[in-house]
Amino acid sequence: MQTMLSNLVRLFLLCLASAEPPDLGKLVVEYFQAPDASRKQLAKSIETAARGDVRAVAAAVREANLWEPLSGKSCILPTVQEFREAGGEPKPTVGKWTIDVAPGRSIEVAFKMPPTYDSAIASPLIVGIPAKNETLVDSLLSCRFGYPNEAERAIIVAVDRRVAGEVFGRDPETAGDFSRILRGLHRRVHTDLNRTYLYGLGLGGDAAWLVALTHPDRFAQVAVYAAHPPLPHADQLLPLLHENVRDVPFLVCWKYKDQVGDDLKDKSGNATPGSLRTHLVFGEVERYATVNAFNHLFCKWAVNAGTLVNCDPVEPWNGGLPLLPVTETPPRPIPGFFPKRVTLQAENPSIWFRYPAHGRVGWLRQTRWAGPIWTEDQISIHPAPSVDRDEYITSVLKDKLAFLGGTKDGQTIHIETRKCAEIELRIPESWDFSRPFTVFINGRKRFEGLIEPSIKTLLDCAVEDWDTQNLIVATRRFSIRENE
Repeated sequence: MQTMLSNLVRLFLLCLASAEPPDLGKLVVEYFQAPDASRKQLAKSIETAARGDVRAVAAAVREANLWEPLSGKSCILPTVQEFREAGGEPKPTVGKWTIDVAPGRSIEVAFKMPPTYDSAIASPLIVGIPAKNETLVDSLLSCRFGYPNEAERAIIVAVDRRVAGEVFGRDPETAGDFSRILRGLHRRVHTDLNRTYLYGLGLGGDAAWLVALTHPDRFAQVAVYAAHPPLPHADQLLPLLHENVRDVPFLVCWKYKDQVGDDLKDKSGNATPGSLRTHLVFGEVERYATVNAFNHLFCKWAVNAGTLVNCDPVEPWNGGLPLLPVTETPPRPIPGFFPKRVTLQAENPSIWFRYPAHGRVGWLRQTRWAGPIWTEDQISIHPAPSVDRDEYITSVLKDKLAFLGGTKDGQTIHIETRKCAEIELRIPESWDFSRPFTVFINGRKRFEGLIEPSIKTLLDCAVEDWDTQNLIVATRRFSIRENE
């Protein structure tokens, strides 16, 4: 009897040893493709297959190919002459997609896929917002003027400016539509989330301004032409919102002299060389400033007042926007025109925001709003003669907006909030989990101790944004008291 039992045990162990282990990569792909109701059980299977190793799961998520080769069934004939006459080269794929943004509500976007698109390789993504009287499909071509050096290898998508948000005030329910569009694009085609770029011209540029100011951690760079942010009390509100995009390279350009402020023109009404200055990147908030750019196209667009102003960088490209002084030499393109976004890993992300859907930046997110939401279309502020006008208007605007910001110094995290009832700390895999964290919120210590990375958190956050590159492996929520 004992011999028979021993034989059975040996047979069981032999079968167990010879059984093929679950394929972690296949389980991860299945997790992404499964309906929400099935993901909980799949997450347990992934944790078992990885034997609890968060790093193994992170590697499998980064290597997962979740995208099918692009089908031509949804394509339409291009309306741009250049697309129709591609010669002997492979033609780009042009068409329209419908993206679901809420139950019963969808949004149509136009797209152009590069001829070299490979679903196994992440491609840069350029999001363009059409100008006045420009169709979605026609605007795909104008995006190439914004990013001429790289447009041929990028996925280009055009989003209607009314959807993107052409005015500062909007329905809080639709304020998150642009983020939902981006997620829908990331699901449909293999885009590089660290190389997503925004472009707008005219009214489309106005909308691009607002999108950038409200979604600062989504873009590696923003280019706008002949546009300005349509903000109420812009002299006071723009300096606040400017802080949102301090880590984002901005290229701002006006084509005509009447789009440059009178204080930056000479006596003849022409733009002066002094009007070409850094804008938004080095902290200068010039309402009518212009920035000349890194190649001849931008230089031609910069000033159309009879004299072409050429600019050269004073230092090589280093991932940020260099100073651009006026020079006598012709401009030269800078290699590596596309930088990568840095906001997710930034040590001091912050955002002023109007709607709950915009309360997210870097490794911080608002999860519950406190107080009323500013929903009025117009706001009129009349300071008394005895008070400082700018200070008073700024204080009123601050009271209407919410704020979320943080700084990280080693393992110590300081967070500041306004109008946030609850926030979430979203910790990327690059942080040090071997040592305890200390978290202060509005000057008060709220946590001290170790935080464990979690496979379930990693998977949940990756699916939430459809992001397999910038992995969040731990989260911790904090409630905020009313007067804290």
